[in-house]
This record gives sequence, structure tokens and C-alpha cells, in this order.
Amino acid sequence: MSADNPISQLSGLLASLPDDESKSQMLAALPIPPTVKLIMGLPALSPEADIFTLLDPVVKEMSRSSFERKTWNRIKKYTDAEMEAELRRDSENRAEEEGGEPDYEHWQSKPPMQRKAHFLAGLLCQFKIMQEEGEFGDSGDSDDDDGFGFGDSDDEIDSDEDEPEDDSPAGKAFSKVQTELEQQHGLKLVMLEEPFAEDAKAAQVTRKRLLTKDHLLLPVDVAEAATRINQGARKMCYSWGGGGTSLGNALWSRYLHPAAAEAAGAVSAGRHGEALGPLLGVLFFGISDDGWLHDQEEYCEWDGFEHFFRSLSLSWQGILAQPDESIGLAPPLGGGGYRAKIVEMLTRWEKEVNEKLEDFDEFAEGGRKARLTATKAGKSKAAAGKSKAAAGSGSRKKAKKG
Repeated sequence: MSADNPISQLSGLLASLPDDESKSQMLAALPIPPTVKLIMGLPALSPEADIFTLLDPVVKEMSRSSFERKTWNRIKKYTDAEMEAELRRDSENRAEEEGGEPDYEHWQSKPPMQRKAHFLAGLLCQFKIMQEEGEFGDSGDSDDDDGFGFGDSDDEIDSDEDEPEDDSPAGKAFSKVQTELEQQHGLKLVMLEEPFAEDAKAAQVTRKRLLTKDHLLLPVDVAEAATRINQGARKMCYSWGGGGTSLGNALWSRYLHPAAAEAAGAVSAGRHGEALGPLLGVLFFGISDDGWLHDQEEYCEWDGFEHFFRSLSLSWQGILAQPDESIGLAPPLGGGGYRAKIVEMLTRWEKEVNEKLEDFDEFAEGGRKARLTATKAGKSKAAAGKSKAAAGSGSRKKAKKG
């Protein structure tokens, strides 16, 4: 990055400030995206600084549902042992990719907060780069560019707000059922078919009738995570103003890579139920749309492309190796058979994806073909735990398909 780059200039000014409090105040006041503030601020603070207190005002500028804020909150809860294990896994994964030796030993002598700052800065920077390369690849220069080389803010690109509620009598009755399920049982219905006819009466929309329809009854956090990803990606498809390739790239950087990373991180930490939400979100969206795979440039960066499917597969294998009770598939009420329904959907999607992936075999590097093996039997929990907390990295190939 050149010395006259605005970010370089601001970083230099930040480093010259006398203490962490002054640095955090400067970061909060800067008119730049909050993710950029964190990428600048994390390495600038002292090794002993309480990053989660000093940078909290910056994090609160982010959407609650953003990948960056969820990642920040997840790392914040890590114990020292969990953070050391995460750094060790990350170092081993990098060494495996690059053909070197793990280098995590030098982090053992660092203060615990500095370990978290290092790991967070790396994740946020990687995600920002993927987002920048994918979302804005074909969209041209924006009149709203912030001048700092990181493109538009997430909120300007798309919104993850829920779909407007149906205020018809039947729609209100459906919302009432959902509210009762959430308050009484901590569950939420995900309907796999229309919950009621267009001319349905409120009296016809009851819990008993809804449970006879094609559905999943899931823990609230799992259902909401799946819905957030599925609805957000589908809304992006409907509202995208650019070409098909730029849309495909944007879907990967905004939804697919973050969802895979979120699931991999949860499985790696043994939180298998937490991983189910993002995995279902990708599954629901993938079944409804194939443009994300048909028209994209992700394959040009083969390491990240192949790793996405490998990571997604390991995460699915990891959670499917768990009993229903531990991943929220055995609620105290409902129609049951939710594992079978999910495996049926996943098997069908896996077959469709792998048929399409054969078209990309000619671009495979080192004989590593991209395949989805989510339903592969006999995968151990230990193997599943090796899925990485990042959705992939590597250098972009120059040659492009076609």
C-alpha cells in the first residue's frame, strides 16, 4: 500500500497517538466503514489493551446480523485455551496449504488479548478482501465510493431485514402460532411449502394444521440464522442491478463464504447445534437458485473455491454425526423426522452441485477437484473438527473460464 494512500496516512497518525484511549477515540470519530476501523485499530493498540472495551463503539456501528459483528462476539467469548486451540488449528491449516511448518509457538508468549486481536484482524481483513473482490468485480466505480479503497458499505449493497409480515387474518394467525412456539418452546417453524392458501381463514391456520404440512421445527436461533442467509441471498438476486457474473461473485462473498466460515468455526469449537443454522441457510438458497455456481468467477481462485466445498462438507459431516438432541432435531412436539427431511434435501442438492462441478474439473489445481461430500458416511468428529474458520484463501488464477 503506497505511502500516500489515505489508509496509510491514517494508520501512521493513529500509531503516533500517546495511548490506547486516544487511539480508540480517533477510530470512533473517523468517517470510514467500521470494519476498516477495526482492521486499522486492532494492530495499533498495545498488547495488553482491552480491545473489546476500547473498540466496542466501533463494533456497535455494524449491523447486528453482520458476519463481522457475529465473528467479533464469538471470539470475545473464547477462553484463553479456546483461543490457543484456534490459533493452533489456523497455523496448522496454513502450513498444510503452503507446505511449511506450523508457526503458532511464538503466539504462546503473547498476552491473551493480543492473541485475540491478531486472530480477529486476520479474519476481518480476509473477509473484507473477499467481499471487495467479489461484490464489486463487475459493477464499475461507484459515485458513493468512500475514497479509502474498500467500496460501498454493506447496508448500501443489500439489506438483511425480514420479509414484511402478512397482515391478513391468516397471516396474523400464522404469526401468532410462531410467537407461541417461540415463547413456550424456544422453537420456530420453517415452512417447506406454503403454510396456508391465499384465501384461508384465520381459524384454518392452527399449530396442528401447520404441523401436518411440509416443515422443519427448529430452535429459534437455528431457524433465524437459516432464514437470514436464505432470504438475504434471494433478495440480492431479485434486486441486483449488475450482470449475472457480478451477482454470483457477490453472493459468494456476502453470503456463501461467511456462512461456511461461521459453520466451520462452530463445528471446530464443538458447537454443532450452532452450525446447523448457516448450513441450512446455504442449503435452502442453493436448492432455490443455481446461478451462484453457474455464473461466477470464484473458480479462478481455486484454493478458495475447492476449500469452500470441502469445508461445507466437513461441517455437515460433523453435525450429522451428532445425535438429534444435541443439534435441535428432536423437539418435544412436531411431526418429527426432521433429520430424514434434511438429509433428503441435502442429498438431492449434493448430486446437483457435483454434476455442475464436473464442468470446473479442468481448472483444478494439484488434482484437487471440487466436490460436495456432505452426506459421506463414516466421517469422525475429529475430522469434522478440522474444518477451518475461514472460507478459503489463495491467489487468484489469471485464466478464466471461456
